[in-house]
Amino acid sequence: MTITVESPRRQRREAGVLGVAAVAAGIVAVLVLVMRLDAGPHTIRMVTVTNDTPYDLTINVSGQAGGSTTPLGIVPARTTAQFPDVIDQGATWYLDVRSEGRAGAELTMSRTELTAEGWHLEFGAAVTARLGRAGVVPTPGPGG
Repeated sequence: MTITVESPRRQRREAGVLGVAAVAAGIVAVLVLVMRLDAGPHTIRMVTVTNDTPYDLTINVSGQAGGSTTPLGIVPARTTAQFPDVIDQGATWYLDVRSEGRAGAELTMSRTELTAEGWHLEFGAAVTARLGRAGVVPTPGPGG
């Protein structure tokens, strides 16, 4: 029978190697976590809005009904505007379309619907009628 006795030096060296490996693995895990947190919110590359009304439209979006909104932007009367890097509102988008503070449209659309439309929204006759009934005067100028 052979008995092998490891020297304390070898045991310390192996423990040191294991310790360095554990520290390295911890650093890698922290770096991966920081990179994921630092990535920021998912965005939609471009949202295009066509405003075929005689009103300047203010459009806000939200990821929940009645929740806080994010301004998408203002689209002047009878123009098309593009909005880059729009924060993704999730599986369901709630759109609030207004002119002079009056509701022109309140829409709920799924991300699937918006993707199928190429992230292109169009507002026309229905919004014009609703704002007209609310007493909103068409925007003066070339578009209105």
